[in-house]
Amino acid sequence: MASDDHAVVVGITRYPGLNTLEGPERDANAFRDWLVRPQGGAVLPDHVQLILSSNYTAAARVTDEHPEPADVVRALEHLMDAGEQLGGRAGRRLYLYLAGHGFSPGTSVHDAALLMANAVLRRPRNVPGRPIVEHLKAGAYFDEVVLVMDCCRDSYPSAHHEMPTWEPKVRPEGALVRYLYAFATQWSRKAREGPVAQDGFHRGYFTSALLDVLGGGRMSGTKLKKIVINHFKERFTDAGRQEPEILVDDQRDLVFNEAAPDARFPVRVTFRDPQEHVDVQLRNDKFQVVTTFHVPDGPWDLQLEPGLWEVRIPGTRRECTFEVNGVERHVSF
Repeated sequence: MASDDHAVVVGITRYPGLNTLEGPERDANAFRDWLVRPQGGAVLPDHVQLILSSNYTAAARVTDEHPEPADVVRALEHLMDAGEQLGGRAGRRLYLYLAGHGFSPGTSVHDAALLMANAVLRRPRNVPGRPIVEHLKAGAYFDEVVLVMDCCRDSYPSAHHEMPTWEPKVRPEGALVRYLYAFATQWSRKAREGPVAQDGFHRGYFTSALLDVLGGGRMSGTKLKKIVINHFKERFTDAGRQEPEILVDDQRDLVFNEAAPDARFPVRVTFRDPQEHVDVQLRNDKFQVVTTFHVPDGPWDLQLEPGLWEVRIPGTRRECTFEVNGVERHVSF
């Protein structure tokens, strides 16, 4: 387990002053489950602070509703204070996951803020994602920071993010902190939820796509970015204008699912004419033959790395190119 990794995971469904949501708590719990999985995030369970609407009793007044900004700030300050006692460093990696209603404050086209349970339109109480992790980066509290925000990014030009009143702290090591920022959608656009599983329960489209990909195995942040975006487009064709935005430092990349084998995803190739007594080649994106298969033997079940692949009958023009991007692929050849 990653003994000095930490996470703050927030999922808000109950908004008395706004529309109630269905997915964020399920998404937060699902992300937490991946975090503590040994071949997933490998975070110690007691290093995950889980903040959900259901942790609190519904208040009589909107202004008294929880979670409120102070609940999230308190969880982060617990980690920062522990780091100060150790000379400034709180751990190796921090995950900050925020799901619920959200918006983009002012003209912050590269930011988003999670609306808290006590928010109303005239008083958008919020937790800003990127300014918080940028503060932690500057102070080098962690060697790596991962921000995931599954919320809308509607532009509220007159609203401002509520950055905690923390004294700025800058350490030279802050310039070397690795990061990945993952937003469910582009600036000024909606993030959506819907029934994404057989149980019919609503989940956030973005978190579902992200966890699909993370379930594949070990991969870099830059590879994660590409696969998630491609997988999202293919799986959620009803998402309208929602398109994830993921920012990663490709010069100092992160690794996810470090204890797992390299990421692979299932592919089944079926043959339209299985009576053909021929061998079919599988080639990678460098046109190298990886393996062959005899057609009459039935469907061909594979576990392949993300990227472009090709099946072909050598000596003919019969070939089929397909992409592996985090979802089970069915190829008819």
